Amino acid sequence: GLPCTLEGIIRSPLTKGYRNKCEFSLGYSLMGELTVGFMLGNF
Repeated sequence: GLPCTLEGIIRSPLTKGYRNKCEFSLGYSLMGELTVGFMLGNF
């Protein structure tokens, strides 16, 4: 199951002017705890 209830998507009345979007990764830490955040890239 999920740790929280997911709400439905609410459409924004503004369709222009978005600058960025964020995508978060879900996973487990080295201690086995559920984590949410950014993945470290290899650039």
